[in-house]
Amino acid sequence: MNRDKQLIWDYGQALRETSDIKGALKGFFLEDAPLHIAHPINTLKGIDEIASGFWESFLTSFKDAQKRPYIFMAGEQEGEQWVSATGDFVATFSEDWLGIPATRTSVHMRYGEFYRIENGKISEGYLMLDIPELAKQAGLNLFPPSKGQELWIPGPLAGDGVMLTEQEEEVSQKSFDLVQGMLTGLDDYDEANQESMGMPRFWHTDTMRWYASAGIGSNFGLREFEANHQIPWLHAFPDRKGDGIRVAFAEGLFTSYAGWPITHATHKGKYLGAPATNKPVSMRGLDWWKRDGEKLYENWVFVDLLDLFAQFGRDVLAEGMQRAAREVD
Repeated sequence: MNRDKQLIWDYGQALRETSDIKGALKGFFLEDAPLHIAHPINTLKGIDEIASGFWESFLTSFKDAQKRPYIFMAGEQEGEQWVSATGDFVATFSEDWLGIPATRTSVHMRYGEFYRIENGKISEGYLMLDIPELAKQAGLNLFPPSKGQELWIPGPLAGDGVMLTEQEEEVSQKSFDLVQGMLTGLDDYDEANQESMGMPRFWHTDTMRWYASAGIGSNFGLREFEANHQIPWLHAFPDRKGDGIRVAFAEGLFTSYAGWPITHATHKGKYLGAPATNKPVSMRGLDWWKRDGEKLYENWVFVDLLDLFAQFGRDVLAEGMQRAAREVD
């Protein structure tokens, strides 16, 4: 497990120190490994595509990018070895990227990642980027004002998320079981009342911290979370099912889940300004939870909103740039 962590730690640093991106990637990826990245980049297969389809443009636009994880953990699922991490890229946004205009100033962009390790190399990867957060710093508002708070999302309050040594198995299992119980509770939703899920059984209701992608925002306390995120989400997707979990594991007090997609639903109600399409949709999602005692305290959430809105028939990046151009005119 520590060897796998070292591989991903070194990968995060190596690309800052080389001009030969493909050469560097060969030290970390199997030749044909897929890397699934947030929309509009999506799936890249093999070292050549990963270099040309993502890293070359990214490192051109953010030459001094620093990768700063605040959760870094590893675990096993059904014989597979995984490493997951979340934190921020901090950089100078020096050249346009994905059509987003460069600010020529410092920016931050939240990331979340999962990597499966085989024979000392990455055989499968998932990388979520909070592109709407970056766009907002560049003056592009892709969504209506968030109901939750828009803030530079912090790491764990206790600063204990970067785990460079293995944790006690019993502690990890307790964390995993608590999250499993909470997710089972979510499936008890009766499509009428959120109280049917029994969330107070699993959360520190007054002090919980729930951090989400730009467009959704962050919420403190169960009441604020329900009002600002959960009720609008259930109104829009009342039949949602978290039936696409690709990987789930815990280490110490932390538990992480990933699915690409992780949830399926029908878009039955207005969501972030988008009217119901009544079409089936799926959501790519990554999550990290921290347990405090007998209940959950913190949750870092990624939803690929650009991909979700593409399923609504909307290119919100293009729409944001068009609005900005009209404002300039």
